[in-house]
Amino acid sequence: MLGWLEKKTDTGWTAVDAAGDGLYGVSVLPPHTSGGKPRVLKYGAMPGRQLDANTLAELAGKISVAGCRWTLPLERKAYTLLVVEEPMVLPDELEQSVRWTIGTLIDYPVGEANIAVMKIPTATRLPNRAANIYVVTAKSDVVARYNDLFRQARLSLQAIDVRETAQRNIAALAEKPGEGAGLLSIGKRGVHFTITFNGELYFDRFVEEPLLVDPLADADAIRRACERVVLQLQRSLDYIGRNLQFINIDRILLAPMPNGPSPAPFSILVVEDDADLRQLYELKLCNWPMQPHVRTARDVNDGYEELIRMGHAKPDLLIADLQMLGMDGFRMLKTISNAPELAGMAIVVVSGLDAEEIVRRGGVPDGIPVLPKPVPFDQLRAIAEQLVAERDHQKMLADFIAQHIQVPVETLDLGSLFDFSETPELARKENQAPYFFALGAALRFMKKAA
Repeated sequence: MLGWLEKKTDTGWTAVDAAGDGLYGVSVLPPHTSGGKPRVLKYGAMPGRQLDANTLAELAGKISVAGCRWTLPLERKAYTLLVVEEPMVLPDELEQSVRWTIGTLIDYPVGEANIAVMKIPTATRLPNRAANIYVVTAKSDVVARYNDLFRQARLSLQAIDVRETAQRNIAALAEKPGEGAGLLSIGKRGVHFTITFNGELYFDRFVEEPLLVDPLADADAIRRACERVVLQLQRSLDYIGRNLQFINIDRILLAPMPNGPSPAPFSILVVEDDADLRQLYELKLCNWPMQPHVRTARDVNDGYEELIRMGHAKPDLLIADLQMLGMDGFRMLKTISNAPELAGMAIVVVSGLDAEEIVRRGGVPDGIPVLPKPVPFDQLRAIAEQLVAERDHQKMLADFIAQHIQVPVETLDLGSLFDFSETPELARKENQAPYFFALGAALRFMKKAA
């Protein structure tokens, strides 16, 4: 196993999360003093990019810190997290015994599995009950593939993490003395709920809910989806109340969400040098059902520099041309795509250039769709509706949970947990969501992190 879930050292860690729409990385060092906050020295993003050696190397140029070791939280579909009864065997027999136990629980030969074991520490508090353990398993070729990617990028992948332990690490920072911390993160495909106590993971549940990203889902369908999620969360709390009574859950923490907990109206910035087209964009876009806030810009000084200067007010969607007077649209897009303070902003190109000419001029960053002129407003509207669904449905779910769950819900401010003095843009809540799991995975130096 590639150092996964290994015991930690006092060194800092650089973590890269590639499970979302691009790569997001951070380098985190231990606090200067006991009781201080972990220090986030660097962060960077490659929105829309796939995990490959070239992208890794490019991101490393932005976030590498001397002495920091590299780790990666796996995407959810790349591993399985199981809870099984702890075998009553000697330590050196544990792995083989666990392999016998999980052989019928995974859908590939157990001999092809890399496994890691993490105890659920109930023995001292529930001595008359059989102890359980977490078993993380992933195919050996999956682990080897990630190791090879880092090696090709001239990086050494020292450890592999999973999303449950990354979330647990952040919850451990937020725990109050004697408190069980419920931490909830809402993503595009569902809700991840963990409960920690004294820095240890005792419970996890992922509630998949694809309606959260369905732009065609009506209000009643979304409400039913919210009800299903709340039911699962309440059942989780009831389970803790019945079976782990020493854990007291007084609040649930809500992880940062894109655009913050109360997003403003959907906003669009159009960069186009043709005055008539700018006017047409405003006329068409302002009449869309989501009633977006539309801004237009005519050139790089009016567009890109404004974006960088106003990173705290970045639009939800940038629509840009490639060929404009006095402006290199290709350079603008590449620069914007690499600006970490603009991570999470969707970009669409609308251009009169054909595909061959775009490739000849260097192409556009991965993940940016290119639409032809004349402007295909129906396609743009479909893209905007998808983005609105992802953003607003998640916000609706967060509000529904806060209103219907039986314990108070508080929005987690990572600025209260981390020292962002070297990375002040990341201190803003609206910029934190894409980096959440990378930050958690980088906390491998924590004393209680498994």
